[in-house]
Amino acid sequence: MAIEKETLGAAIKRVRLARGLTQVQLAETAGLSKGGNSIALIEQGKRFVSVDTLNALAEALDVPVACLAILGSRKIGTNKAATDFMHSLQKVISTVIAAQESAERGVGSEQKDAYTGAKKPSKSKPARRLVGK
Repeated sequence: MAIEKETLGAAIKRVRLARGLTQVQLAETAGLSKGGNSIALIEQGKRFVSVDTLNALAEALDVPVACLAILGSRKIGTNKAATDFMHSLQKVISTVIAAQESAERGVGSEQKDAYTGAKKPSKSKPARRLVGK
């Protein structure tokens, strides 16, 4: 598994938006520089993060750091089965994050997948918080 700064940045942005946070709010909650510029650079893939920063971002986003690492990863070498497995994990994590936020916000009939951005029909049953808390 290779974590790429562009993919990781995009994943952090998707989760931040799903959590309803601004770049400034995320930076402050994670203990990063004020103003959100560091978050902007990370999300644009112009700045890589240390393990400590990744842990702080995961905590601020209320998601396990392993989930951010998985969302921020691309294919695994030439092993198609491993790559397909990674994509499946990414989809599951994104679906859970989107369901949590929809349940907490009481979103109506249309939801967006946090990973793909695709519209999904809502479910009548509220989701339990499976990632984080």
